[in-house]
Amino acid sequence: MIRKAIHSLVISGLCLGGVLSSPALAQDDEPAVGEEVMEIQMSVDNSGGAPVVISSSRMSFAGDLEGGESSFQIFTGDSIAGDWLPNAGAINPLSLLDNTDVREELELVGDQLDQFQSAQNELQEQIREKAQSMAGGKLDPSQMKDIAMEIAELQKGRQAKLESMLLPHQLDRLKQVALQIQMQKSGAARTLLSDQVMEELGIDEAQKKRIEDRQKELKKELAERMEKLKEEIKGKLLSELTSTQQAKLKELSGDKFDYKPNNINDQIRERINQRMKKRVGG
Repeated sequence: MIRKAIHSLVISGLCLGGVLSSPALAQDDEPAVGEEVMEIQMSVDNSGGAPVVISSSRMSFAGDLEGGESSFQIFTGDSIAGDWLPNAGAINPLSLLDNTDVREELELVGDQLDQFQSAQNELQEQIREKAQSMAGGKLDPSQMKDIAMEIAELQKGRQAKLESMLLPHQLDRLKQVALQIQMQKSGAARTLLSDQVMEELGIDEAQKKRIEDRQKELKKELAERMEKLKEEIKGKLLSELTSTQQAKLKELSGDKFDYKPNNINDQIRERINQRMKKRVGG
């Protein structure tokens, strides 16, 4: 019987790879104010060997689920994060072929769709075999880097097949769409300062520094505007209450409390580090 579990992974910005412990992942950078945060639900299929998450663009290994552990190594069609591969976070245009709207925009014909599905199925089977080859579903954290590189090679093979099936004008349009999506998901600053865009636009180090400084200023300005807008919205909503209701709400709320949330990114990183050290005997 196939046992499936659903894990929600909250990943700031783009879905990147990394060792996860608990249902959340923090990236190296704090998410920008107003930046989109994605919540991703994945089905874990452990019907044979190591559990493996398979979707069209996101894959992961999982180990010791029955024992209560839920450490994941996530790999995406975009890139593998961390120091293992450079420029992690840049969108791989070919990974966007998983999206129906993108395929329609490129006007893929019947044969191309067949080739796309074939490449998808082949990669998924390769990932399954890789996961099931791990004895008893046990993961050695020291092997994570090697596993990541092996998966990256499998993805490169798939990407080469996908690229070869596209016509030149389709590939050009796909790259344009990828840049638009990267700008939307990651924000203008991160997109402009990605290696590829910096090279294409001829952005030098001095200009990069100016963009970074300006981004910090604008983030602070945006935070202040959002806080002001929140207060305006609250005031408008409270105005719908009667004076009696407003008085009751004030009674229920009590004296003003200045709440400062903990840095969730730091908490998650620390929890991950502690559990990984425990696994490797550190």
